[in-house]
Amino acid sequence: MTSTSFLTALQLGNAG
Repeated sequence: MTSTSFLTALQLGNAG
C-alpha cells in the first residue's frame, strides 16, 4: 500500500 492509498483510505473513511 502506497502512502497515497493510505491517505485516500483515511479520506474515504472520514467521508463515509
